[in-house]
Amino acid sequence: MIKIILSSGLFVVFLYSLKQTQLFFRLVMNAVLLTGLVFVWRPDLSIRAANLLGVGRGADLIFYLWTVITFIILIHFNYKLKKQRNAITEIVRKLAIDHELRDK
Repeated sequence: MIKIILSSGLFVVFLYSLKQTQLFFRLVMNAVLLTGLVFVWRPDLSIRAANLLGVGRGADLIFYLWTVITFIILIHFNYKLKKQRNAITEIVRKLAIDHELRDK
């Protein structure tokens, strides 16, 4: 039962990934989703992968990978927000200059 619930959640994320416009983002997201599905239905493979990488348990490996992916996403969002703030600052600056020039 839990495998079906986890697979359903991954399928919902897959549907979301189809709406993404960036090809690279879609490909990475789908690779992570497929890996997740494999580990849900074949947990022994996560244990083997963990042992190959020197991690004790498959669950630990998944947790470590999730942590790294989360930090990458946070850094990406921070970069995008900074880019948006800079764009908004430029727009406001131009509007202020235009407004000042019209008032003279």
